Amino acid sequence: MTDKIKNKYFEGERILYGVKDTQIEGVTFGHGESPLKEAKNIELKDSIFKWKYPLWYDEKVRVGDCKIFCVRMKDSLI
Repeated sequence: MTDKIKNKYFEGERILYGVKDTQIEGVTFGHGESPLKEAKNIELKDSIFKWKYPLWYDEKVRVGDCKIFCVRMKDSLI
């Protein structure tokens, strides 16, 4: 891994779109779909996802101690 993102808060759609070779630790992803869409070779630790499709079309992802919260839409649980 060449880059590190630590102890940050992000909001917005595809905020880290296409990120590569990155360690992500202690990060909270608030409102916004697909924050890590098409990411490659990433490692996630102790992070929180509060919206939909957090790892959409990603490759080579390692996940440890992360939380993905359910989203209620139109009386359906996703």
